[in-house]
Amino acid sequence: MKRRSLLVLLVSASAAACTERSTLTAPTSFEGAPLASVTGGFPVFVDIGRATTPDTLATGLSGSLYTFGENTNYALGLGDRINRSTPTRVGTLSTWAAVSQASQYGIAVQSDGSLWGWGKNESGQLGTGDRTDKPNPVRVGAAADWTAVGTGRGHSAGLRTDGSLWTWGINNFGQLGNNSTIQSL
Repeated sequence: MKRRSLLVLLVSASAAACTERSTLTAPTSFEGAPLASVTGGFPVFVDIGRATTPDTLATGLSGSLYTFGENTNYALGLGDRINRSTPTRVGTLSTWAAVSQASQYGIAVQSDGSLWGWGKNESGQLGTGDRTDKPNPVRVGAAADWTAVGTGRGHSAGLRTDGSLWTWGINNFGQLGNNSTIQSL
């Protein structure tokens, strides 16, 4: 799925270049090379966290994490509460593998299988064992076998390599799937 999305982006960018120069020019490289001439200077994105909230989270081709939009409660993970109207890189790591964004918080998995969270945490949706907002990405627990994450309205879910599903955060309607309505930090 990621390759297909990237291919569409590269084809679209090349087609745009074609209208200006009247010849189709493909990018000179694919992995790790700057594609600024094709993308107008913006990073090539291969995955998005969820674009239905006022803030957006995406991973770039290089594994870098980018975010933009509303920054209430540190939703962007940049250490401040300043809104951003263009993609802004989060930290310096290039090892982000999976992302999910909900209103005012984000959860992500790095390529080493570690789980990270930032932003609003009033219901324990970051999985850090408390209800304190996190301005920057913080590691969630010591496990290094996370493969996918998902976010909802004040709750989160993660898949581990053994196929088990883990959920945490608000649970007023039973959205954690644990046969209760008790919140889980």
